[in-house]
Amino acid sequence: MEMVETGKLDAAVSEFKTLLTLVPDQAAVHFNLGNALRRLGRNEEAAACFRRSLDLEPDDPQAHYNLGNALTALGRIEEATACLERATRIAPTFADAHFNLGGLLLSSGDHAAAAQRFRTVIELKENHFSAHLQLGRALIFDRHGKQAIPVLRSALAMAPDNADACIALGNAFFEIDRFDDAVVAYRKAIDLEDDNPDYLYNLGNAYYRQSRLEEAVGIFQRAAQLAPANAAIFFNLGNAYHRMGMMQRAADCFLKASELDSTNEEAAHMLAAMTGRTTTSAPKAWVRRLFDQYSDRFEQHLTEDLGYAAPEQLADALKSVTGPSPVFSHALDLGCGTGLSGLPFRAMTRRLTGIDLSENMVAAARKKQVYDDLRVDGIIEFLSATTKRYDLVIATDVLIYLGAADALFGLIGRQTSKDAAMVLSIEATTDADYVLRSTGRYAHSDSYIHRLARGNGFAVRSCLPARIRKEAGHWIMGSLFVLKKEAI
Repeated sequence: MEMVETGKLDAAVSEFKTLLTLVPDQAAVHFNLGNALRRLGRNEEAAACFRRSLDLEPDDPQAHYNLGNALTALGRIEEATACLERATRIAPTFADAHFNLGGLLLSSGDHAAAAQRFRTVIELKENHFSAHLQLGRALIFDRHGKQAIPVLRSALAMAPDNADACIALGNAFFEIDRFDDAVVAYRKAIDLEDDNPDYLYNLGNAYYRQSRLEEAVGIFQRAAQLAPANAAIFFNLGNAYHRMGMMQRAADCFLKASELDSTNEEAAHMLAAMTGRTTTSAPKAWVRRLFDQYSDRFEQHLTEDLGYAAPEQLADALKSVTGPSPVFSHALDLGCGTGLSGLPFRAMTRRLTGIDLSENMVAAARKKQVYDDLRVDGIIEFLSATTKRYDLVIATDVLIYLGAADALFGLIGRQTSKDAAMVLSIEATTDADYVLRSTGRYAHSDSYIHRLARGNGFAVRSCLPARIRKEAGHWIMGSLFVLKKEAI
């Protein structure tokens, strides 16, 4: 052991191996040989030694722990997790085993289980800084930013100048939309490590969410200088330029992001929008992120700033077709958002189901208590899986994120009853069936909607021109449709 402690690891390995020729069934010798091999980075051999030690003493928690750590280093996470769980079952107060197990669970995405392990560590060692930090991160990943804040403040009380803890606290504030507080935490982290591009990226995102776009651009530019191969930085820099109306700079950034990461569908979508190339649909990740970020200010911005009134206009158009007091059995609101689109239809349907990609939007809709059922799902995925039939389908501002609508209309035709109605709004174009605009949204032609309706058993009962929303102070024109199933 003296040679291990003094760093003479090769000599220690040789001595332990010699000793094993004399006492091959001594668990402690196998265990110590494994430790020496681990310190040399020879994890496969170390794991074999720990396994042999456990063959001889199967209830040794330290051997299970060390084997778990060796397997973690080898990337054999499932086996490592099992070893660390065994160590904690044998020795429930083994804080290091709980901590390392929490780390594996966190990295594998089981955030709730990871949080419980870190809580156990804190119960055993209340001043364990890293357990507080990791618990905070686990809570943030599990969308419990509010719970993470006091945990991370405790971590910072132990280590006030720890930049990672400052960033984590900023992330907790960011997760619950307290962007002013997030900025303070991020800036403290940057004061401690001003050359960390990830920290700058987080601060830029907070400025962006505050609409402090010039400051966001400056921070993203600094981050890009430090990490010129980071596609996410260029993508968000492009988003900031886009909101500022600096379209060529935005296009350059989206191009750079696409070149750095060919799998970045969001950057590819916005690059197509900037360069006049029409794609078939917006990436789900782009739509989800857009509305997850937008949920806290969605209704006020849309109705007060952009003059949006499509749901009420569609409800009136529907009544002009059906009569003033229609009654539907089961309505389906596609892309329900915060519930703004469902409200005008609530009184005319016995049951109302809402579907949206954005978890934050659905959470806001749930507070309104407008819907009988709410689902976080893609529209195509939901319609493909459901066995229910609907007699009213609401699609306000759905097609603007879905260029090619053939599959959507086919599924709606299949999942609606013989006397069903459908209401929808579009941004209008006469250039083609659909075009992708520089906003990242799609416009459709009236003739395309007429053709889709006829091809899927619907008749167009009403098609009205409408001012859909304002963009940069100018109205975007569109159309409001009411469709009715035709008797076959």
